[in-house]
Amino acid sequence: VVGGAVAGGMATKAMLEKPIDYDARAQNVANTAAHDKDAAGKMAEKANVKAAVVNALTLAKGGTQDNALALLDKMIAGGMKRDEAYSALPDMLKAQIGSNINPEQLGDLINSLSNAGFQGDGLKVALSELVKGGQIGSFEADSMVANGFSKLLQNNLNMGMAKDDALRQTVADLQMLKRATGNDAT
Repeated sequence: VVGGAVAGGMATKAMLEKPIDYDARAQNVANTAAHDKDAAGKMAEKANVKAAVVNALTLAKGGTQDNALALLDKMIAGGMKRDEAYSALPDMLKAQIGSNINPEQLGDLINSLSNAGFQGDGLKVALSELVKGGQIGSFEADSMVANGFSKLLQNNLNMGMAKDDALRQTVADLQMLKRATGNDAT
């Protein structure tokens, strides 16, 4: 009896440690994207999720299926409308490749920008400005996430700045921090 329980426990542990396959993760993203649909609609949405990933990989001319799906998941889970997320994914994947930031952190930055009112082409321009600003200031995008970009951006918006000005000021604040301290810590 004890041997059977040990063997069962080992099998359960192996199942829990096994990563979820791509198809199952795509369905999870579809479930979030189609939260307003019935079960059949959510199943059908998986095809749209997979098509968006393939389209992004083709247009970005790089990246991985896993990174594209993770980025899409983060954008949709962060509140971006599914059609906007599908449309933005190729450019966001290019930014992920160019900045060498992990998809979850980039998703956090995208969600911060989206929540600040950047949408559509404005979101693409803002993200590009953010990445360039980080590179110019030797303050890379992954450090921005770790150092409270979202909170700094929101503080600048709360001071009454227009969103474009708040973005520039936030990037400048982080660049000045890097110059003054010599590191990325806030």
